[in-house]
Amino acid sequence: MDNAQWTEVETCLRKQYHSVKLSIDGYEVCLILMPYKGIKQCIAVYINGFIKGEWIFNDCEIRRRFYNRHTKSLLRTAEFNRLSAKIKKDLKKDLKKDRAKYEYEYFEPYWMSFNRMKSHFIKNNKNIEIITKPEV
Repeated sequence: MDNAQWTEVETCLRKQYHSVKLSIDGYEVCLILMPYKGIKQCIAVYINGFIKGEWIFNDCEIRRRFYNRHTKSLLRTAEFNRLSAKIKKDLKKDLKKDRAKYEYEYFEPYWMSFNRMKSHFIKNNKNIEIITKPEV
């Protein structure tokens, strides 16, 4: 896809519940702008018409290609705040040595940013085409 087509897709996804179907490396990908956690909005990614829990929780090709990866520190949780000052200090010192030990990752089929989604799709897929012409 060229930049003009990406702009058409982005313009269409500014209207809630409008959808755009793409063909990406043999997968039918449907993008829909939806409400997310109250008044926020997100772009939901449906692969061949589905969002499956197994794609979110198990490492697979679909998750790597299309889903939004997040990392979060275990030290930013309510449980961490309940620890004593000495334990917190020791953990923070250890954090400087090995950050990965205190982080976890999770995936969501939702994107808050069109540009981040577009960049991820281009980086992780080879052939991207529009199936349905977006209504602008």
